[in-house]
Parts: sequence; structure tokens; C-alpha cells
Amino acid sequence: MFQYAFIKALSLKTNNEYRLDLSSFEEDKNFFIRFYRYKFKKYTKERYRLNVFEIDEKIANKEEVRRIIGDIDIIFLIKKKLKILKNNIYIEQFPPAYKELNIYDKKIMYFIGYFQDERYFIDIKDILKKEFIFKKEIINNFSENFFRWLKIIKNFSNSVGVHIRRGDYLKNEKAKKEWGVCSIKYYINAMRYFQFYKDVAFFIFSNDIHWCKTHFVPVLYSLGIKNVYVIEGCRSDLEEFELMRNCSHLIIANSTFSWWAAWLNNNPNKKIIVPSIWNFKALNWHPSLNLGWLKFDV
Repeated sequence: MFQYAFIKALSLKTNNEYRLDLSSFEEDKNFFIRFYRYKFKKYTKERYRLNVFEIDEKIANKEEVRRIIGDIDIIFLIKKKLKILKNNIYIEQFPPAYKELNIYDKKIMYFIGYFQDERYFIDIKDILKKEFIFKKEIINNFSENFFRWLKIIKNFSNSVGVHIRRGDYLKNEKAKKEWGVCSIKYYINAMRYFQFYKDVAFFIFSNDIHWCKTHFVPVLYSLGIKNVYVIEGCRSDLEEFELMRNCSHLIIANSTFSWWAAWLNNNPNKKIIVPSIWNFKALNWHPSLNLGWLKFDV
């Protein structure tokens, strides 16, 4: 979503067309490319899912990609790692840092990066909020449990979504070292922030429901934090995303999943609480630096 927001904004700003290269989502038949991506890139292979939204989807075909960057082979990937690619290929640095891109003199550019900074697309905020809504056929396929939970959330004046991401952040050593998991203390302090709000209820979203029900919720009740609901029975994470987006306020994890749910939340009085550290390999980087969201110690 960050990448689409980035390229959509840049396209409108420079009056150029854009294409989305989906080749990285495809299965790699080449052993060396598979090894490279396992060794240097991500720990989980993502699926392309922007097609669930009402976006202006323009997909690049293989020939268009090849004309710009050549063949994506092991040589290309090594050059990418060493950052010695052609000058019409822009690679975002790490740790990430917002950079005003001066590319108006170049007709064709290829961008590699995540571009997780609102400043890249703040000028088209209204456009993105209209595009990042689920297609009707997606919503029509939502489960009965989704609509049941939505009704409960809407019944409270101050519904607070609490996103707890564990799963891959714990099971994979690379993810654990780089991202880590927000502490119970972080969530308790964040939830206590809302304790004096009227008609408040907390809705927990997580990829580890069992842990939340057996370890987290009992701690909350022992501390006097009541009106806690654990969201379960949804058909997919798309339903959870939509429920999260409809909460009055959010306590998010260091996860772009809940970041976008918070950003797309239309409550003008929303309070968003975020962990003070987003990435343990880039302590000074945070995608929420300029949003006025509240940072709590992780």
C-alpha cells in the first residue's frame, strides 16, 4: 500500500504514467534467485493483494519491465545489493529516510523500496482514502461474524482497536531481531490512556488469538481493565482490517497492517497510539513521525 501510494502521488505530481511490477510476487524457478531472496531479502513471501481495493491498477508486463531494467537474474540481484544499477533505477536507502525526489528530467524510472513515509503521498490523501476501500464483491463476501463484530464496535462511543502482532515476528529469527514484539507493558499503558473515556471498549486483533485469550486478557482483568473483546471467527484478515479501521481509536503494533487501518480511519477525533520503536535495526526511523500520533515506550 505504501508503494502504491508513493507511485500514485509521484505520477500525479510529475504528470507521468505508472506501472506496478508484480514479478517479485511470482515463484522463482531459478535456484540462485531463490537462494538470494532467502539469504538477503524477506523472511516471508507476500502475496499481491492490492486488487481487493478500488485502486487504479496498472500492471507492467514482463516485456515492459525488461526494457527498463533488463533481465532479473542473479547478476541483476547482485548489482542491486551492491547498488550499482543503471541511473534510471532508484533504490531506497536503509535505514529509510524521506527524500524529495528530483526526477523530472527523466522520462522512465524504476523504483525499488518501501517508501513508508506519509510525506510522499500526503498531497493525495483524499484520493487514496477513496481508492483504499474494498471492492463491493469483497465486502459482499464478508462473513456474518464480520457484521456481528461491526455492530458491536459501533455500539460503543469509544471503541479502541488493539493490534497485537506475534506469529511471524516470533517464529522467524530474522523477523524477531529486526522487528521484535511490542511488550505487554506497552499495551497496558496504551489502554490505560483511554481509561477515563466514556463508553469505552477494547477490541483485540491478533494473529495469535490463543495467546491473547490465555495470557494477555487475564492480565488485563487482573489490573481492572474491563470491556475487552477478542476478535475471532472472521473469514480473513481483510475483515479484521475493515473492523480495525472502523474503531474510534487504535493502539497499533509495529506493523503496516494496523498502520494503514489507523491512517484510513475517518474518525476526526481519533487517537492513535504507536510503539516508540518501529524497527530495531533502524532505531531512528519511524513511519509515523509527522502524523501527531502518540508514541508509547515499546
